[in-house]
Amino acid sequence: MQFQDWISNPLNFLLENLEFLILGITTLLFVIVTLIISGKMIYRGIKLELKTISYVGIEYFGVASCWFGVTFNFIIILFFNIIPPWELHFIAHGGIVSIAQIFWVFAMTELLPIKTTQGKIIKILAIVFGLSVEILYIIIIFTNISWLGTPVAPIQIVYGWFSYIYLMGELIVFLSFGFWFVKESLRADDTKIRLKGKFLAFSFVIFTLASILEVFFQEIWIFVFARITVTCSAFFFYIGFLLPKKIENIFIK
Repeated sequence: MQFQDWISNPLNFLLENLEFLILGITTLLFVIVTLIISGKMIYRGIKLELKTISYVGIEYFGVASCWFGVTFNFIIILFFNIIPPWELHFIAHGGIVSIAQIFWVFAMTELLPIKTTQGKIIKILAIVFGLSVEILYIIIIFTNISWLGTPVAPIQIVYGWFSYIYLMGELIVFLSFGFWFVKESLRADDTKIRLKGKFLAFSFVIFTLASILEVFFQEIWIFVFARITVTCSAFFFYIGFLLPKKIENIFIK
């Protein structure tokens, strides 16, 4: 189907191109899973008065938002057979990532062995950079949207140079603190904490693999595999931070 056809009849394009339909479905499932997981973490943190857990939940909500754009387009197309303005796609796609990252840094500076003074400096830098990038991102959406990406299908874009820098930077921060936290967890004396560290290690390794596939490949079926993979990562992430009692009883006798 030609470019003009998928703009005028995007639903028909999805129905005629099975790989894009499956991509939309797997992305929607991932977003639903991560929204449930992040919501549970935020609620658990509030209930137990553990703000770091809530912060981590907010961060994972932000991580999931990298797929909100595809999900948003997919839902609008299914219900209305129109492609929403691409400005809305990019707002959904990356509009809260840098803000959520601030909460991740706050959580990690409190959970990791970081000195109080250094922690305060890191938090200030996180706020300054996070807000600056957020403002710049919004400006680019309404001035030079091609820097963020170019649509190639109703639910698919090819990233522009700014998106690569922006998302890779956020990914590096997320994974750097994440693997550091895993390292500290695996060295702990507490068996339960070490078990959490193992699940988190699986989560971050799988997430890294999915991210590499998303960034360096363009084949739709590879994207589908990456979405399934990152969904598995979300489950490990949830277990690693909250460790449900049933899971604990299975692995710790």
